[in-house]
Amino acid sequence: FFSWHAYTNVGPSMILACEKHCRRVLANYGFEKVPDILNEWSAYRQDARLRGTPKVAADTLAVLLGSQKNEVDMLCYYDAGFGVSVYKGLWNPLTFTPFPTYYAFKSFNQAYKLGEEITSETDDEDVYVLGARDDKKGVIIIANTKDESVVLDLAVKGADINASEVIATDEEYLYTMLDDMVKDGKLKIKAHSMIEIRTKF
Repeated sequence: FFSWHAYTNVGPSMILACEKHCRRVLANYGFEKVPDILNEWSAYRQDARLRGTPKVAADTLAVLLGSQKNEVDMLCYYDAGFGVSVYKGLWNPLTFTPFPTYYAFKSFNQAYKLGEEITSETDDEDVYVLGARDDKKGVIIIANTKDESVVLDLAVKGADINASEVIATDEEYLYTMLDDMVKDGKLKIKAHSMIEIRTKF
């Protein structure tokens, strides 16, 4: 296997670009079938003041969603421990409660448990999306890494997107279910936010 680290101060797009670069280099040297493991990464942006903010949470989720569509075989977040280090991005060491970044992993796990990735795409390079489903239900995970809110036109085959449950994490809400978020297939999401949409098929 080939393992490597990635820390960035320029957002998730750089980590995702590094993933693609690693695959190209491996292929150029005849190692295209070697497992590629990003065994240490964080989107903390090298500024301790951003630790525990929705901005870092959205960036972290963006890496998870983008990596699912890349060829990297495994991601190992650094790190999930308790402590005052800026690297310890999941837990508030004073209150022992989750930071917003914790819910990035919680949402991704909802997709993982469903078992089957479905085709999902966006034409905005700063908005990341992933879909998954089983026989009866599905989930759409969205990360908005922009400094501004965006309005998305959602189209989901076989499901009534307007009847979906929406869970938001942003400057105002922490993994909170909100009513009447999707109207006529449109969803407005705030800057630096994470959205989990639960739907039925």
